[in-house]
Amino acid sequence: AVASAEEDVSTMRLRRYQQRLLEQNRIHQRSVEVARQRLEEYQRALRIRHNLTAASLRTPVHPVLLAPPSESHPSDVSLPASSSSGGSSVPSDPSTTNRFSSPDAAPLADSRSEPERVAKRLLDRPRASPPAAMPYRPDAGSAGTSATFDPMTPTSRDADRRRRELQEAQRRVVAQRAALALQKEQQEEERRRAEEELQRMRRQKEALQALIDADGRSGSDSPSESWDPQEAERKRLQLLATLLRAIEE
Repeated sequence: AVASAEEDVSTMRLRRYQQRLLEQNRIHQRSVEVARQRLEEYQRALRIRHNLTAASLRTPVHPVLLAPPSESHPSDVSLPASSSSGGSSVPSDPSTTNRFSSPDAAPLADSRSEPERVAKRLLDRPRASPPAAMPYRPDAGSAGTSATFDPMTPTSRDADRRRRELQEAQRRVVAQRAALALQKEQQEEERRRAEEELQRMRRQKEALQALIDADGRSGSDSPSESWDPQEAERKRLQLLATLLRAIEE
């Protein structure tokens, strides 16, 4: 009866301890879930901020890049008009066509070929001048874009700082997960030890019950005339000592 009462008390303590471990495990899982949700919200906020800053920095750049090409069209249109008018003025001279058509105009054609070549060179020079002037406009546009992109330096610093904060938060979550895994392993080890202790107590109870049954059978089987009270007392003391050792363990 004493052994069964002690076993009930130990079983109750073991169950309470297991319930305590399960409650701690649930609390840690809840804390890890809350930390994961906070990390996801922080990452979402960082993405929104990054998109807003990128959009705000991209919008002022387009008017600077689009303004120079709109100004370059009138000069490109006016220059071929002058060249076409100059080129059409040379062959449209009726005197030159009449001289070339006459049979005695061959020496004059040779003498006029040189001025025509000079005139063509002079007319071709304005055509080559606009490409020389065009590269300056992208330089002005690039200077404007570089001036507009100068404020990106603090933005890049903010992005680096946010990236470091995000990495630090991720490291904290990983550390919390590792701590939770270690605690789970410790809880499993403690649960295994408690189960082993319960099994050992059951074996001790079975051994004590066997001793009690054997003592009862020996007392009932022995004849009354050969029954020794000192021997029975000694066996009883041994049984009590074994029971006390089991209770202490």
